[in-house]
Amino acid sequence: MKQQQLPAAEEAATLEAKRYAQGEATLLELTLLRRQALSARIAAVVAEARFLAARAHAIVAACKEVGPALFFSLQIITVSFLPVFTLEGQEG
Repeated sequence: MKQQQLPAAEEAATLEAKRYAQGEATLLELTLLRRQALSARIAAVVAEARFLAARAHAIVAACKEVGPALFFSLQIITVSFLPVFTLEGQEG
């Protein structure tokens, strides 16, 4: 996955971790912010999965719509070239 800018919740949790290391924040504050950051990341992943599922559905629907037309057009081209393929011994 691409490296993205940290969401606000993760950035806040990182700053809180620094404050905790310096003794300025409590462990409870740090835990709550980490939970918020995790929830934000899960929500982002779920949203991306929904987008990808919708995109895949649109691609499949488009293929189903175009598929029969492609099949019959290729059949017409093949049939039109049959006389050329069956020619034997014609020189000149």
